Amino acid sequence: HSAYLNHVIDAGGTTASKQTSIWMIGWGKESVFGIYPKGSKVGIYDKDLGEQTVYDNDGGRFQAYCHLYKVKQGFCVKDWRYVVRIANVELEKMDDATYQKALYQALIKAMYTVPEGARYMFYGNRAVLAMLDLASVEKLNAALGWREVFGRELRAFRGIPIRACDAILETEAVVA
Repeated sequence: HSAYLNHVIDAGGTTASKQTSIWMIGWGKESVFGIYPKGSKVGIYDKDLGEQTVYDNDGGRFQAYCHLYKVKQGFCVKDWRYVVRIANVELEKMDDATYQKALYQALIKAMYTVPEGARYMFYGNRAVLAMLDLASVEKLNAALGWREVFGRELRAFRGIPIRACDAILETEAVVA
């Protein structure tokens, strides 16, 4: 369906297995939000199991303090129109001013792809954030700056905060 095509924006990278992505997500009750089972705790549950005898790979015994961690949470995309992926972001080209300009254009396209009415954030891995941070010190780049979100200063592109997400790989395939 052609309506889906503009929610995946090509940043122009072409080298196989050397790509990453930048995601733009609109958080809100009618768009994208976190979920958890009714009546359960939000966040990480930690149960102290005390000191126990455990075994290493060679069968050797040793004492260890053990904990049981549980997380019961999920992610709901109620309306797909509030999510955009900027694919084919090529890390090796990020020092090139022409490529940076194309990446900024992709970020702007993402901003105009989504509906209004949500709290938007961009997500990229640390390599992308480092490139954007380095680019922000250039005099010609007025689109990048800082924004305070819940008392924390975050990098922002045209007022939309940019957060690090270590789950976004640097070894993605080229998206056609």
